[in-house]
Amino acid sequence: MKSDLNNNSYFCLVMSAALLAVSAHSMDSQTLQAGDDVAVTHVTAMRVEADDKQYPMTQVGADTYPQATHISDALSQVPSVWISKGGGQENLTAIRSPVYVGAGACGAFGMSEDSLSLRAANFCNVNQLFDANYIQANSIDVLRGPGSPMSGSNAIHGVINVVSPQFTDKPNTKIGFSDSSHGFNRYSVDHRSEKIIAQALLNHDDGYKDDSGYQQSKLRLKQFSPLNDQWNLAQNFNYMHLDQDTAGYIVGEDAYKDADRKKENLNPGFRKAESYRYAANFNFSPREGALLQLTPYLRSNDMEFSMHWLSPSIIEENGHDSIGLKSLFTRSYGAWLVHTGFDIDYTEAYLKQKNSSAALLGGKIPAGEHYDYDVGAISTAIFANAQYVISNNWTYSIGTRLDYLRLDYSNNLAEGSACDPAIPVDQCRYYRPADSSDRFSDWSPRTSLTWEFLRQQFASINLSRTYQSPQATQLYRLEQGQQYSDIDSIKADNAEIVFNGSLVDLSYSLSGYYMKKRNVIIKNNDKLNIDGQKTRHQGIELSLQGWFVDKHLEFVGSYAYGKHQYDSSPHLLFASGINIKGNIMDTAPRHLGSFKFNWYITKLSIASIEQIYLDDYYLNPENTNEYDGHTLSNVYFTQYLPWQVVLSAVIKNAFDVDYADRADVQPFSNNTSRYFVGEPRSYQLTVTKTF
Repeated sequence: MKSDLNNNSYFCLVMSAALLAVSAHSMDSQTLQAGDDVAVTHVTAMRVEADDKQYPMTQVGADTYPQATHISDALSQVPSVWISKGGGQENLTAIRSPVYVGAGACGAFGMSEDSLSLRAANFCNVNQLFDANYIQANSIDVLRGPGSPMSGSNAIHGVINVVSPQFTDKPNTKIGFSDSSHGFNRYSVDHRSEKIIAQALLNHDDGYKDDSGYQQSKLRLKQFSPLNDQWNLAQNFNYMHLDQDTAGYIVGEDAYKDADRKKENLNPGFRKAESYRYAANFNFSPREGALLQLTPYLRSNDMEFSMHWLSPSIIEENGHDSIGLKSLFTRSYGAWLVHTGFDIDYTEAYLKQKNSSAALLGGKIPAGEHYDYDVGAISTAIFANAQYVISNNWTYSIGTRLDYLRLDYSNNLAEGSACDPAIPVDQCRYYRPADSSDRFSDWSPRTSLTWEFLRQQFASINLSRTYQSPQATQLYRLEQGQQYSDIDSIKADNAEIVFNGSLVDLSYSLSGYYMKKRNVIIKNNDKLNIDGQKTRHQGIELSLQGWFVDKHLEFVGSYAYGKHQYDSSPHLLFASGINIKGNIMDTAPRHLGSFKFNWYITKLSIASIEQIYLDDYYLNPENTNEYDGHTLSNVYFTQYLPWQVVLSAVIKNAFDVDYADRADVQPFSNNTSRYFVGEPRSYQLTVTKTF
């Protein structure tokens, strides 16, 4: 299916450029006058710009994180969200959940840009957020908890949607440069006008740790075409390239506190990735109160990396190409607002893995090819959501979504164990299942009741059932002699209450939730996928934003308490006979908190101090290893200068705290702790000029 890493990339680039050119040529002759609104529908984490009072959603403006060098910097003020750093631009996500790792871990979250998923639903990657151009976005919308009926699979714990900038009737071009004491620098160009947005970004990092660093480039092109009085077209093309030398864990109890080991990189690796996405958003407004959106799209991803945590000689290649259509029809009928739609996606994917050196672990990790398979996937869905205004202060909403998925798997190597026949099948690390076709059908209903109990004070009760269909790697990348992964979709029942409102100069959001998941897929320490497991998740969230001292001081803060537990007890190799039901899930801190004070010294000078708190957490299901948690402080300063020049500075980790970006235990090593080391104090300066 895949001939060369770059062939599909060049094809998508040429096709996208051609589509942009054709639509520009066919643009209607009428043009927008200065001051006119540019009629492009804003797309949120719920897919439509809905009454978000019923949703626990946070919108993070891109102007609040200009110094971000990693997606975790941008989302540090969102309750219940923890994006942990890996090597370079790698990341793992937690939203009302523990940090999930391994094959299928990313399937718990919907991750998109302008509501187009960064990866096809059943071919996600845990690091896929590095595809999105969040630095040059309008905002990042974070929906905590299950997505709306428009969301579909991979939105069981939450949605992160990067919203691209809107067109403007005041053309401007901004250039920027950033430099850091730890070797990070960034170059950016951002042009926005009434019909064209062109953005380019180049990140370079020498790497704090030995033999590490990366170069990353991103490109966004948007074009707006008012086709006639009823139709308009907004096209969006995104490209990302990453070339990374990756640093891994350091191993040993509290090793992250040892100054002599902070830069240690005993198992360096690499990661090369490219992604392309093209979408054409057709908006049709036949009459007032009605809108039809048709969004055909193309998506392509390719990645090659070393599995250096096992051995630098083990290389994986994976990728997929997709073509699809998203549709949405919005219509008001008196007191009713109805959203209906139909989605379809066709994806062809591949995965290859090989060991270019001698066999490892006594032949249990063999030399040569481990996996080489293709998967064709077609998914279809219909959905409907209706919102009814009962009275001036009561609103009711009900909706559902029906999904069908078919996966056709083809193995290109010999079926069965990848090891020498002398190695028992159940001891060989890798097993290739026979060709198969798998089908999944799921539905996800949701209902909500919202009450405006005081002016601008809202309370909502939400009930929903969501699902997460298996990832291809969970079905076909089997290990330790497991011959068929007979697993089904994860189901989750969620109840939550949400309060939103504002009091004078203080806005707030308070929510509480309880979720039970069943048919959870857990890979145990025998490397087997075990379904039929259960977990439960409960917590509270609070976010505040307010003005004080005659609006010279702004406070932004968040707090979240979450208790995430195993509700069943799968067999664990190193915990034979131990019942983990009721244990706290690994990498699931109970408390997350942050606050930021913005001091507007003058109209042209702003100083900020930020603190981020991460509670202690267990590193294994047995709850025998623990990380102590940490508190980090950052200091920011922004100065607006003449000629539209802006100077920004930040001191990250201002008190030089020893900490780990993430910690867990090393498999098959008696639960030895290992850490991604957090960087010590650093300084960063950014200069931008707008023309």
